[in-house]
Amino acid sequence: MPVAPLVLPASPPPRRRLSRRAECACSVLVCGIALANLGLQLVTLERWTAFGAVILMARSTALALLLAGLALALRQFFSEHRIARHLATALTAVVAAAALHVIAGWTLNRMPPWEVWLIP
Repeated sequence: MPVAPLVLPASPPPRRRLSRRAECACSVLVCGIALANLGLQLVTLERWTAFGAVILMARSTALALLLAGLALALRQFFSEHRIARHLATALTAVVAAAALHVIAGWTLNRMPPWEVWLIP
């Protein structure tokens, strides 16, 4: 009995409009929170651990969230462009490598030098 070959669709099925809007809103929200936090740190010029300052996260965390949000936005807004996909993948890899480097540094009691540079 012959078996019919498996035929894959040429393009992914179209997404629903609501999920695309939600993904775009999430990427803009993540970038906005990170930019607001970085801006607040530049305006106050205080350490992020200072009491009385309403700063949500460290500069390194805000920078990682900004890069991750940019990668998500690139994938959502320019998904058909190959360069944008590669750039989004590279941004995601940088964020993942930085996070793993920080985790390894804290595990081995060695703070990464670039994280110290980001602390005001």
